[in-house]
Amino acid sequence: LHTSQVNFLMITTQLLIQDRFLPLQKKWITAGSEPHFDIYLQKTSLDGLIFTLTQNQDHYEIFSTHSKVMLNGKKVFRSTRLFFYDRIEWPGGAAIFLDGKIGKHSLTPLPTHQNSLR
Repeated sequence: LHTSQVNFLMITTQLLIQDRFLPLQKKWITAGSEPHFDIYLQKTSLDGLIFTLTQNQDHYEIFSTHSKVMLNGKKVFRSTRLFFYDRIEWPGGAAIFLDGKIGKHSLTPLPTHQNSLR
C-alpha cells in the first residue's frame, strides 16, 4: 500500500472524534461529560452519561437516554446497530464510527479525503 492511496489503515474498530482516533477495545464503552467515563466528552451541554457503545458478537450498538443524541441525523431511542461511517452527534460534538476488524471483517482503508469533524 502506498501512502498516496491510503490515509490510514484501520485494524481495530474506532471512533473519530475531532481528529483523534479512539480505539474501541472493550465490550461496554461509556461516553459522558465527566473524566471517569471511558470517553470524556468535554465540550457538551449535556450532563453525565451521554451514550454507551456495546459490542454484540460481530458488531457494535449505540444506546442513549438523552433525546439530543443523534445517529445519522435521527434521534437514538433504543439500542441501534452501528455501521461503517455512521455519524454520532450530541450538543457540542460529533464522532464517526469506523468499523475495523471484528469477527470476520477485513482491514478497511480510509479514503484520503476524510475530513475533520469540525
